[in-house]
Amino acid sequence: MTKSSGGENIDAQLVSIQSINVDEVIVLTGGLKARIRDDECVELYPIWRDGKPTWGKHISCDSFQSFLKERSIDIIGIKQSSRTDDGAHWRWAPAKPSHNPPLNNPSYRWTFISSGILESIKSGTSLDLITGKSGETISEAHTRKLADLAKHIAIDLHQLNHAIVMMAEHLHIELVSQGPRCCRYSHIRNLDYSAYVHIFFQAFSAARDHYAQFLAIQMGQNTIRGHEIDNMYSLLNAIEPSKLRELRIIKLLEQKNLLEIGEGTRKHKGKCRLVYKSDTWLKYANDLRNRFAHRSPYGTVPDEDITEIYQPDVDSTIFLAKSFFEKGEGEFAPNTLRTTNHLYQNLCALFVLASDATGYDSYQPLVNLRT
Repeated sequence: MTKSSGGENIDAQLVSIQSINVDEVIVLTGGLKARIRDDECVELYPIWRDGKPTWGKHISCDSFQSFLKERSIDIIGIKQSSRTDDGAHWRWAPAKPSHNPPLNNPSYRWTFISSGILESIKSGTSLDLITGKSGETISEAHTRKLADLAKHIAIDLHQLNHAIVMMAEHLHIELVSQGPRCCRYSHIRNLDYSAYVHIFFQAFSAARDHYAQFLAIQMGQNTIRGHEIDNMYSLLNAIEPSKLRELRIIKLLEQKNLLEIGEGTRKHKGKCRLVYKSDTWLKYANDLRNRFAHRSPYGTVPDEDITEIYQPDVDSTIFLAKSFFEKGEGEFAPNTLRTTNHLYQNLCALFVLASDATGYDSYQPLVNLRT
């Protein structure tokens, strides 16, 4: 609370008269979970004692990151589960960048963008088009569409969060149920895991394409020659690179070597267009999504129906669980959850970056009370 010329400013983010119990867990790959103790140590679950899973393996916070790296374990995020009189709720913070929610959870950020756009309509504030001409504004109908699309992106990203948490939870349950033994097995439960994988990549493609529509409206290019821009492929293929570069996010994607100049397709064949750069995480995410949606579902190629319980080479005191993606040119089939988490962390960072690049406020509104 600070004094001002107009009275007192009170910035409030959460006000509740209920008692709230919060349980914070660090969600890891390999089927593991962790929590921070009061003595500044981290403990893992499950560790087996007398054949039963329990919390244990105390690690100092200073050495936790190196402990994980040596064992090829990654942090997915931090889950804050709260119980109130109204029921159970959870908040989620992706691992990178490491901030408390909602600052690094892009789902929250896009929810705030949607609310802010609707507020601009109520206040009669016009939003400018991002074009070469100054002074052009977005119509009220398209402004409402922007707010809807921002909300859609927020929901898509929440589904992305939920899907990877469920992937981790599935492997956690498998690890606990199998106990302290190394094995490889196939089970009908893996169909559930397949569903979580599909939800993840479907949510990614939905967020990607809703964002393309969002950008098209900001540019005043929501239709090209009578055809609606309703996905990222259409946006990149239909609009010339020089025009797209008026968008801050496009410049950033080129700077990060995620987009490159290539050849257009179909009606734009032979023309220079921006395309996903080969051998990048963004291109790989699109390739996996296309495979699952159009060719073969996850779990239908050799090894994708297998779960493996194993011990890392450097530690005989813990067990880990993993599943696999289709083997490519490498020697080993990719670890499904670690690979998906790599894509996930980059996608979260990208959509946080995209929220900043909109030019609209993407932070939680504060309540200012003046007396």
